[in-house]
Amino acid sequence: GPLGSPEFAIAKFDYVGRSARELSFKKGASLLLYHRASEDWWEGRHNGIDGLVPHQYIVV
Repeated sequence: GPLGSPEFAIAKFDYVGRSARELSFKKGASLLLYHRASEDWWEGRHNGIDGLVPHQYIVV
């Protein structure tokens, strides 16, 4: 969605963040997306932590 209107996504697979900037989550987890940072990444939030979410691992 446009800036200022976050949207929800569901994780398709487990993901373990590869850096401190990346979020880790389990398949089926609900993720809040703020905006798409690049073709492969979203800026989002999970369990109260902000970070990067890989596009290939979620369904928006």
